[in-house]
Amino acid sequence: MSLYEQALEITHEFHDVFGDPIAAAPTLGLLQTRHNLVLEEAKELKEAIESGDEEGVIDALGDLVYVAAGSITAMKSSWLSLESHVDANAGYILAKSVRNTFRTDLEMVVAIALSSCETLMNGVKVTSDVQNLADRFLIGCGVLIKVIEAVMTCGKIDHKSVMEDIHASNMSKLWPADAEMRLELAGSDTERYGDIAFRPCLNRDEYVGYRLSDNKILKCPTYNEVKLGGYVSGVLREALSA
Repeated sequence: MSLYEQALEITHEFHDVFGDPIAAAPTLGLLQTRHNLVLEEAKELKEAIESGDEEGVIDALGDLVYVAAGSITAMKSSWLSLESHVDANAGYILAKSVRNTFRTDLEMVVAIALSSCETLMNGVKVTSDVQNLADRFLIGCGVLIKVIEAVMTCGKIDHKSVMEDIHASNMSKLWPADAEMRLELAGSDTERYGDIAFRPCLNRDEYVGYRLSDNKILKCPTYNEVKLGGYVSGVLREALSA
């Protein structure tokens, strides 16, 4: 299974369980939300590269894949075969980058993500065709995933296991089905969970916790933070120390 296929599979499960959009008609609000997620992770990757944070680079690469795939999961595309357009664009980029150093490859990932975000925001200023904006952004997200797969492979980073660990961590944000247990856990930090509410998952016996003021998902205190230090390769270590 390719990273692209794996990422779409796990983000579909996440969106299904947490009640996030799946194949929804694109709106400016949804595009803005997805743009913000990709932009945030691109900035985190840039900071990790510049600071030489090896585990941070892997974490940001995986999170970029997750939010890019989540964008493709969330919105409908008008293209009959989105992946064929993604492959053509990704192939062109990768063909031009064959002489890159690994650090340059990492910086290229940041540039692709930032460019996709900038193109979307520029497009919002000049057109009201939301579907066209979404199509272009989704192609950019797909290209990002394909390029990251190639970069992680070159860097001898086990992208399949990285994504499995990130997904397991994300799914651990869920709260237990037992109401008394949820109240006890929420009471452990009244400042953080002061305006928490819960909604049941549709396909499993657990609950999603969210903040009433802005609907932000609130992690359960038993959340398992992902640890990716074991995937740091010699190639990555050398690239960041150069």
